[in-house]
Amino acid sequence: KTLIYRFDGIQNGTVVATKTIAPLLSLSLVADCHQLKFEIADTYDVQKVILRYLDEHQNIAHLSAMPLQLSIEGPFTILGPSLQSLHGGQLTVYVKTTNQTGGQGTLSITTDEGKVLHIELISQRR
Repeated sequence: KTLIYRFDGIQNGTVVATKTIAPLLSLSLVADCHQLKFEIADTYDVQKVILRYLDEHQNIAHLSAMPLQLSIEGPFTILGPSLQSLHGGQLTVYVKTTNQTGGQGTLSITTDEGKVLHIELISQRR
């Protein structure tokens, strides 16, 4: 039998937060992006993409240091190396525009298991 722990945060008699902790069954790579519409003015624009390796209960796999292969298409570039590892189950990647006219592109992240996550990017003149 598997133990599953559930913790509820209660404020004024109402549950305001819940956290579930259980053995790992599956992990998935998830991208958090504030926005991926780049606005080009007098210079370039930079956006950050936060990658997290999460279990089925949305808990970060803190011990994961999985390598990720990053590639990009379109009028964008990755600030940093194309091969990076998760640190504590997370990685922040910065993406920069490379031209003044705008366009569309794709950021692709490939795990060591061969799974690929695609993120669509759009840039436009302000």
